[in-house]
Amino acid sequence: MARWAQLTAVAFGIKARVGEHHLWTYASAIAFRALVARVPLVLLGLGLLRAVGLEGVWSSSVGPAIQAHVTPPVYTAIDYSSASSWTRSCARTCAERSRLPA
Repeated sequence: MARWAQLTAVAFGIKARVGEHHLWTYASAIAFRALVARVPLVLLGLGLLRAVGLEGVWSSSVGPAIQAHVTPPVYTAIDYSSASSWTRSCARTCAERSRLPA
């Protein structure tokens, strides 16, 4: 029983310190920034695929894999975005997509 009391005391101590230093707020802010940064990173990857001449990767493997997991309107928007990446110049697309949100 003494071990359980000691474990409980340690758990409550950690909980108090996490709340005191607002660690949950900072952790959720970092997670949100990481989530937001994935969008331009994926679009940069599409631009780099175009730069090395692998435009068919989207239509043969990446597009169908995404289509299976999202609704048709969402897939249409994603497909339009990727198509616009293919029609722009590669240098412009890569430069635009490499900027991460501030």
